[in-house]
Amino acid sequence: MLIALYHKYTKATWHLLLVVWLWLVSSSSGFGQLQWTRVTSCERCGDYYDVTHGNGQWLIVGSAGKILTSPDGLTWTEQSAPTKEDLLSVVYGAGQWVAVGTNGTILTSSNGISWTLRQTDPANRLNSVSHGAGLWLAVGKTNSVRVQYGIYYTSPDGINWTYQPQAGSLSYSLNHVNYLNGTWFLLGGGGMFTSPNGLDWTRRDVQTVNYLTSIAYGAGNYLISTVEGYIAKSPDGINWTRSSSVSQQTADLSYGAAQWVAVGGLLTGRPPIAVSPDGINWRENESPADNNLHGVYFTGNRGIAVGRDYTILTTTSFVCASKQSGDWIDPTTWSCGREPISTDVITLNPGHTINITSNTAQAQQIVNNGGKLLFTSTSARLFFTK
Repeated sequence: MLIALYHKYTKATWHLLLVVWLWLVSSSSGFGQLQWTRVTSCERCGDYYDVTHGNGQWLIVGSAGKILTSPDGLTWTEQSAPTKEDLLSVVYGAGQWVAVGTNGTILTSSNGISWTLRQTDPANRLNSVSHGAGLWLAVGKTNSVRVQYGIYYTSPDGINWTYQPQAGSLSYSLNHVNYLNGTWFLLGGGGMFTSPNGLDWTRRDVQTVNYLTSIAYGAGNYLISTVEGYIAKSPDGINWTRSSSVSQQTADLSYGAAQWVAVGGLLTGRPPIAVSPDGINWRENESPADNNLHGVYFTGNRGIAVGRDYTILTTTSFVCASKQSGDWIDPTTWSCGREPISTDVITLNPGHTINITSNTAQAQQIVNNGGKLLFTSTSARLFFTK
């Protein structure tokens, strides 16, 4: 569906209309929607828990040892795993894949196809794994129903792992670990901690409830999510400001297509995907899935979300940012080196004025970072894909 915006007033009147229109672009659910497509699903089946990209391929892990690989995010191949435990997290680093899951399961692979079981521990559940600065970290919780103490392991190579006893004093139920911009981030039921080396931790006040689920970095900022759907934002990973909440429990975050994307569980039938241009103001995103989503990851122009009932969703958006002031139809105006098309997410950078001179301008979404649009004639139009 196309929505047309065009000039039919005087230039003086248009300045007011432009302000109103830019507000609509940033706030209306009719604009800025990522177009998601369901790739696979299986009613009353298992779950896909995590998705990531590395070494030129996509990889998904899930319940009962499910591992899938894809070169493009569209065609998926199931791989054989040496376990039937639920695999909850996977990451690529230092030339290998590492996946972790229930009963302390740790698997490794050099290519994502052939996997080796490295460790099991029936007393523990590993929720997340990450790699950075020559170190692997896997975190989780004890399997005790009464007291789910946080646990974590470190490894220099992803193969040989060492239990770190200080985890129990940090937090119950460690949910997520990530290495971002030279710092380790550890999230759990007791809050968030940072470390320069993966061993010495400092608690950070994130200005929100403590049961934290995910952290991601994009556009110069860090975002963390909580099981209640609250989001907090930070420019440095240390000083945090609570932003508005999304309309669902939030399981994972990623930055792509010039915006933040959050996925999670349904509350009162709300969509399981929310998007934000700034990490502060959130809106629901239409989704072909009506079940919980557990993971989301963007790289390049491709985004993948996974969840319950073996659901895989994919979206493709090309980000085209203004390089300078100029005409919309001039390829030198844009970072993509061509006139924008209907699937592009357009970013208007500060101080740039873009002239729309024809009736053929198209975009999927416009993110205004301080630029301006100027319709130069009464026949000029801008079409949005919905």
